[in-house]
Amino acid sequence: MDRKRVSGISMLPVVLLLGLVAAGGYNYHRNWKAETSIPRPYETYSQADLEALLAAYEAENAMVERKYEKARGKLGQGREGGMLGENIAAFEAAQRHSSASRGLGVKLSMQQTATGELAAEIERRKGEADALQFHLKRLLTI
Repeated sequence: MDRKRVSGISMLPVVLLLGLVAAGGYNYHRNWKAETSIPRPYETYSQADLEALLAAYEAENAMVERKYEKARGKLGQGREGGMLGENIAAFEAAQRHSSASRGLGVKLSMQQTATGELAAEIERRKGEADALQFHLKRLLTI
């Protein structure tokens, strides 16, 4: 009886270890499926192309941001009085300026989003370079 009890107790760590390995394998597979099911927009680009594209976007962002700030700085000055035709022309000019300013804001916002996606892809690839940390994260992330 004593022998059976000792062998049963010694089997418990083995069973727990097998359960832990099975749970880790399941979690790893689940995380791998979740990562690969969503296509990344820049995953087919090489690292050098990504860095060149990011540098180009950052330069373009700086230029568009300067234009946007300049356009926002030119606030329309309202005038009182004047002829109706002059007021309508001033309103139309202010409306054109406002539309152009909003267009620059939209362009800047879209470029900043693309820049963020590029930076995230570059960071993701740097994380994949450290294979142990990459696999541990995939194994242990719930």
